[in-house]
Amino acid sequence: MTDFETTALQEYSVTWTIDGLDATSPEEAARLALSLICRTPGPGADTHVFTVHGDGKETPVDLDYQ
Repeated sequence: MTDFETTALQEYSVTWTIDGLDATSPEEAARLALSLICRTPGPGADTHVFTVHGDGKETPVDLDYQ
């Protein structure tokens, strides 16, 4: 690629699912999810795994292995 060429941007949607949250309400579940997202987990934690949707594909991405 030359200095004058740019890579075309594509639109993506990223989802992250947290299974098994025990909570008394949707609000409490959201707070628990936020606390998981905000903490700094160790290697191999599920918080580094995302599903990226774009270009007609669904791609799992584990940022620990990038």
